[in-house]
Amino acid sequence: MQETTCYEEDFESKQLDLEICSIDEVKGDDNCPVMGKQEGFSTGNEDTTLNEVNLIINKNTLFLKNIKLMTGAWNEFSYNNKHDEVFLKGCKWSPDGTCLLTNSNDSIMRLFDLPLSLYNCHKISEFDFPELKPSLKSKVGGLVYDYGWYPLMTSTNPDTCCFVTTSFCSPIHLWDAFSGSLRCSYKGYNALDEMHAALSVVFNPSGDLLLSGYKDSIKIFQTDVPGRDFISISTKELCDQKGIVSCIAVNPSMPNIFAAGTYTKTVGLYSLDGHAICLMTGQAGGLTQLLFSQDGSQLFTAGRKDSEILCWDLRYLGQILYVMKRPHTTNQRIYMDLSTDGHQLLSGSSTGEVYVWDLQAGPSSSTGSTETTVIEHVSQWRAHHDCVNGLSVHRHIPMVATASGQRYIPELVEDDEKDLFVSKRPQDTFEDSVKLWWAGQIEE
Repeated sequence: MQETTCYEEDFESKQLDLEICSIDEVKGDDNCPVMGKQEGFSTGNEDTTLNEVNLIINKNTLFLKNIKLMTGAWNEFSYNNKHDEVFLKGCKWSPDGTCLLTNSNDSIMRLFDLPLSLYNCHKISEFDFPELKPSLKSKVGGLVYDYGWYPLMTSTNPDTCCFVTTSFCSPIHLWDAFSGSLRCSYKGYNALDEMHAALSVVFNPSGDLLLSGYKDSIKIFQTDVPGRDFISISTKELCDQKGIVSCIAVNPSMPNIFAAGTYTKTVGLYSLDGHAICLMTGQAGGLTQLLFSQDGSQLFTAGRKDSEILCWDLRYLGQILYVMKRPHTTNQRIYMDLSTDGHQLLSGSSTGEVYVWDLQAGPSSSTGSTETTVIEHVSQWRAHHDCVNGLSVHRHIPMVATASGQRYIPELVEDDEKDLFVSKRPQDTFEDSVKLWWAGQIEE
């Protein structure tokens, strides 16, 4: 059932105190881990060429036709006896579009470079590309909960080429995307001075703040101050939002506003200065991803084992504009992403299909006068033979990256007093791979 609690009075008039946790000085991190921050990113080419590419993307209706497989990575995640389940858990293009970062259950972050022939490419005629090979592998200490790129990353400035991860029993790590080395760490502590691992992490658009989710709280680090100095915002005390903060998103048009989702099926809106704006409930499953529209007026939310993607209207706090549905029968995070122009939403599914919705079209159906309307997908394509958990849209060329895989529990096929026999993974239904899909013009 949908419920909304707003805190507009507190948001406008009441200044809440934030807990400043500066316990001791940072040691071993004398230099700023990220240097050379810029107003924008560059691919190392002329602006006119990049503008032409963006023009092609905006003029064409992408993802609705001419979807064609370009290349992918299969052997890197192939079935083996050493690690039976090397399945993907998401993929993300770098802000400058030069490389793709993947996460998998073997706790290795892999970096795949974009083929050079595709730089500033808006029309192709041949699809004879070699299989992708990782250019970098970074072994993370434990199960990776969340990860993300530094938002101003550009390959022309190596200092900005970095990404963060948060993993089991470990602090937040900032990794160098060129060497794979660890640059620094950000450590969150509770009231008992115990170091806890963050369950979610994200940069703000300017890259100077790092927001991380914990149980009943959100901790904000300054990017240039690694260590254990942070600001703590108690979601439980501000608006009674309890539970693990499983995902965070910062509003792109109002960077002072961010949303936090929890496994207790609630979404809270907060400001960086410590105000609670709104608490929304209505998701059927624990929140796994939050995504703002480009103008910041809408918020898309998705939950685990929940087929519904909800679109919240932030102009009328707590109102659901419409619902989009796709198959989602697992507990894992299935990513969604917006097209470059923000007019289309793409999402993976547990059936191997990628679904596309036209956000400019009106709702297609309604189950009742008082119930939320539903937008039907306008396109779909079979991307994998397994769950499509990762999806990322390239920001400069018409291309989509997808990642697939899931955990399979062996089934007991025979059991007696001496022997125990279990079945292996179903070879005809599983697929652990990364694929690149072309969604632009094709030369005849």
